[in-house]
Amino acid sequence: MNLHRRAPGLLLLALVLASCSSSAPVSRPSHADDEAAVAAAMDNYVAAVRSSDAKKIVAWWTDDAIFINKNQPTVVGRPTMEAQLTGALATMRIAKVTLGRVDLSVSGDLAYVIGTFDEVIQPATGSPVNSTGRVVYLWRRQADGSWKIARLLATDPPAAAGT
Repeated sequence: MNLHRRAPGLLLLALVLASCSSSAPVSRPSHADDEAAVAAAMDNYVAAVRSSDAKKIVAWWTDDAIFINKNQPTVVGRPTMEAQLTGALATMRIAKVTLGRVDLSVSGDLAYVIGTFDEVIQPATGSPVNSTGRVVYLWRRQADGSWKIARLLATDPPAAAGT
């Protein structure tokens, strides 16, 4: 019987707690806005790469980023990426980089960009080195709504027909 007398009070407490813990739905950008934000982030990232500034470049990556580059060991984590990039850019600069966007799609807090790249690296001494290929970027929305690169896979362009 003691439980029956407390039931209305417990029910009221449960309703109050439930109303305190429920939150209003979070407003999210539209799909088109998300795609535009990722496209703009990609363009800004390419501009950072053109700067040959390691800090500006890695600022676009998540802390747990993974970069798989053709014929190179996998790079895991932004700190490792920054150390390697800083070392490399001490002896060369990125003279040119372009990205051709083939596909971009957003689903929730993840987005991918598939494309092609063309870059020219200028060593401190010697001739420039041209590199082309295909890329897949995986972008992740951050808590502040910005987008950062979580994964990148870069590979060679397809072989010419008949080779």
